[in-house]
Parts: sequence; structure tokens; C-alpha cells
Amino acid sequence: MADAKAAETIIKKVKKGGHGGHHGGAWKVAYADFVTAMMAFFLLLWLLATTTPEQKQGIAEYFTPTVGLKDAKGIGFEGGLTPKEKGSSKSSLSNPGLVAGQVEQGPTPKPPTEAPEHPGAAPEQLTGGPAASKEPAPAAENPSEAGQNGRDVDAEEFKKIQDSLMNAFEQTPELKQLRNNIIITNTPEGLKIDLVEDEQHTMFVPGTTTLTDTGKLMLKAVAGIILRSQNHVSITGHTESAPYPPGAAYTNWELSSDRANSARRYMTKDVLEPERITKVLGMADRELLLPREPGSPRNRRITLMLLRNSHMVQMHQAPAERGLLSVPKLDEGGPGR
Repeated sequence: MADAKAAETIIKKVKKGGHGGHHGGAWKVAYADFVTAMMAFFLLLWLLATTTPEQKQGIAEYFTPTVGLKDAKGIGFEGGLTPKEKGSSKSSLSNPGLVAGQVEQGPTPKPPTEAPEHPGAAPEQLTGGPAASKEPAPAAENPSEAGQNGRDVDAEEFKKIQDSLMNAFEQTPELKQLRNNIIITNTPEGLKIDLVEDEQHTMFVPGTTTLTDTGKLMLKAVAGIILRSQNHVSITGHTESAPYPPGAAYTNWELSSDRANSARRYMTKDVLEPERITKVLGMADRELLLPREPGSPRNRRITLMLLRNSHMVQMHQAPAERGLLSVPKLDEGGPGR
């Protein structure tokens, strides 16, 4: 009996408290989100510290919502912006395609500055406000303030020009039928005015640089209105994607450039001052108005860009401030190469 008790085996079960099994990876996702957010935050701080006020303004204007250029069907169709009485407001059917962007509105302060000596020019045209102060404007010492003043003047000028163009193409009998052939967009570079062709209205004789009566009418009307401002103008020609035969000496590049020059010659002949033109470009079919319809006649257009004064200031300051190579200026009136 004693041997039986000694051989008795006792089994003790011990239950250990678990931790819910193997850990998941949810914490890794949260940590990755946190690291990404911190990286984006410090990248934003770095960009804010390295950009100039003009660059920040340009970035803000770049992200300003516009209507009609993103969608291939947005020009001349339902959903564009249309004028109502004075100014512009959103509409869906009354007049699609006239305005694709809005010019800045609202009163802006005008710092008093002394107008430079330009015979025949009003102080308001030169400084954007009455010359009430005898102190010289510190434009050279403070480029940021000069750029801001230029933007204030541009906003007012562009609003007046936009309203005048809208009224002309809405109320003038000979232009009323062409109200869907003009698109006005406010861009960081300036006020962009696209004169667009369609099946019924062409600006040039097909395949040539000869202006039609419609083209002359539109160019003369627009030139007469932008003549009221002092901003410089660039002209760009565009074509649709109609291929030329392989090896052709004359292509869409030459055609778009020659048409832009033809528009320049016509506008500066009797209406616009030749010195206002700063650039004449030909883009061929590289900037289609309707990318999904490369063969559409609405891709054939002349773009008139009324350049901002602040944009011109940045162009002149770019070599000194940003270390870009400067290109020597050719003497005005000298022979081109």
C-alpha cells in the first residue's frame, strides 16, 4: 500500500494569461501616416521660406478654379460662364463659352506714388492711383511692393477689359454671332483671350495665313479694347492636328507662327501700338483646346495674352535674382536673324 501511494502521479495544470495572440500590423500603418504627414509639413515650411511673395501669388492664382478648359466639351457647351448685366456670374445655358475664368474683383488699396515723367500719360495709368505724394516710389528697393502694386492695377484693368469685351460680343450686331468664338481666362501670366474658329466661322483661309473678314473683324474689335490698357501683349498661333506629308518643308509649326505674325501685322497696322507686342509664338498642335478631339476646328485659334505688370517685373528681375543666364537685348529696329 505504501508503494502505491509513492507511485501516485500528480498533474498540475497552469493557465497562463495570454496577450491576444500575435500582434497585428495596424500600428505600422498609423506610424507611416504620421511620418508622411510630418514630411509634408516640413516640406511646406521649407517652400514657404524659400518662395517670394510674387511666386506665392502666382501659385495661388494657378490653383484658382476655372471653368471650360479642363473638359474637352466645356467650350461652347453647357456649363460655361456667361455675363449677366455687369460683371460675370455662373450660368449653364444663356451663353456658353464666352468666359472661362474670372478676373479678380473688389476694391484694392492704391498706395500714393509719384508718377514718372512720361509726357501724355496720366498718373493713374502709370502708378495705378493718384500721384498724391512727393516721395519717390521705392520700386527698386522693394520689388515685392512694386509687384503688389502692379497686381492691383492689373486686377482693375483686366476687369474693365473683360466687361468691355463681353459687352461688345453680346451687344454689337456683327459680333453677336461670334460670342461663342471668344474665350476669356484669367491666368497667372495675364488675361488670356482666345479667338477660336469653328465650322461656320474661320479666321484664316484654310491652309494659308490670309485673314478672312471674320478674322479681321474679331482682331480689330479686340485690339480696339485692349488698346485702352498699358499692358504688353503676346500673340500665339495654334492649329489642329492635321498632319502634313512626311518630309514637308511647311508644317503646322510654320503655319501657326505665320498666322500669329499675320494677326500681329493686322492689329498693329492701324489700331495697336507695335511696341506693345513682346512675343509672337507658334505652338502648332502642342496645346490643343480640345485634346480629345485633335481634329476639331476649335483647336485653330489665335491667343492674345494681356501680360500682367508683375509678370513683366519678374521677367526683368529673373537673371539677377535667380541666377539665370541673361540674354543680350537686340537693338530695336535692327535686322533679325
